[in-house]
Amino acid sequence: DVLGVGLLLQGEVGIGKSELALELVSRGHRLVADDSVLCIREAPNILTGHCPAPLRNFLEVRGLGIVNIREFFGAAAIVHSKRIRLVVEIQDMRDMEIADIDRLQGKVDHLDILGISLPRLCLPASAARNLAVLVEAAARSQYVKESGGDMLADFEAQVRLSVGEE
Repeated sequence: DVLGVGLLLQGEVGIGKSELALELVSRGHRLVADDSVLCIREAPNILTGHCPAPLRNFLEVRGLGIVNIREFFGAAAIVHSKRIRLVVEIQDMRDMEIADIDRLQGKVDHLDILGISLPRLCLPASAARNLAVLVEAAARSQYVKESGGDMLADFEAQVRLSVGEE
């Protein structure tokens, strides 16, 4: 749960999803589950993520071990379920075709989970990138889209207006 937007983080084993989740929780966001997210189709277009009871409150971080998020950050850092509104897939930058990423929109497609089509943003990961900030921006962007905003259209209109003024 980042800024009220339910996110499902995906990526290869060892890409840094748990470290990213820990960073997001340390920034005031909330964790539903670590590796075992139980997805339930609640309605024709609503998918919720739940944490299986035995795993609730815990995050496994390589090199650190098991972290009890509730003990570290308090009860407000945990939520037992959340509607999933955006999938963020973390990919190794070396495995991505950087030239193929749309610089104005990013690498966006859709992922079908239990018959529900969810927007999926693929973020390239490298040591130099602050993924927590990028994921927060992705959550804000999703909120704007769901509220009827279109940042690309706004940008294009502003550029057209600027070009017309010169």
